[in-house]
Amino acid sequence: ERLQSSRPLLLVTFRFRSTSAQEVHVVGSWSEWLQIHELEEKEGGVWEAKIWLPGGRHSFKFLEDGAWRLSNEFPIEDDGVCTDGNNVMVVEPP
Repeated sequence: ERLQSSRPLLLVTFRFRSTSAQEVHVVGSWSEWLQIHELEEKEGGVWEAKIWLPGGRHSFKFLEDGAWRLSNEFPIEDDGVCTDGNNVMVVEPP
């Protein structure tokens, strides 16, 4: 599903690793934390989703079986609200 944006959208791949998860989702600032995107389980405990995002800096977290999780495959920064923080990424056109 494509987000509504006046900026060009870029297809971004999110990956999360878990061999024990039953389901994994990603939620982020690109939708004001309102859209939940389901990741598909691939081989070897890798979960993946491709999402159209506007360029810019985005904060996000994963939901593994309903619990908030961070990935060490993306930078982590303090979110200022006494949690473990958020993963962050900068999406730039090629």
